[in-house]
Amino acid sequence: MIKRGYLEALEFYKVLNIISGFSNSDASKKSILEIYPLTGFPEILNVIEISLDNEGNILDAASIMLSQVRSHIRNLDKMIRKKLEEIIRDKKLSLFLQ
Repeated sequence: MIKRGYLEALEFYKVLNIISGFSNSDASKKSILEIYPLTGFPEILNVIEISLDNEGNILDAASIMLSQVRSHIRNLDKMIRKKLEEIIRDKKLSLFLQ
C-alpha cells in the first residue's frame, strides 16, 4: 500500500518479493538475486539486499550514517542505564526512591 507517496520498508520488501516471483515459501529465505536474477539493476538490488532483512526491517548496513546513529543511541542507552543503576545503589538517594 502506498502511503504519503512512498512505500514503507516492509511494503517495499513485499514488492521486491512479487517482482522476484516468490512469496512466503522456502525460496523466500534465499537472496532475491538467487531466486530471480534481474539484469540491468544488480547494483540497486545489491544495495536493497544489504539494507533490508526478510521482514522488511532496515538494517544498520543500509548506510554509514544510520549505523552511526543507531550505535550512538545504543551507547546513550548504556550510559543512561549505568547512571540509573548508580543512582539506585547510592545510599543517600535510595531514601527518596522508596
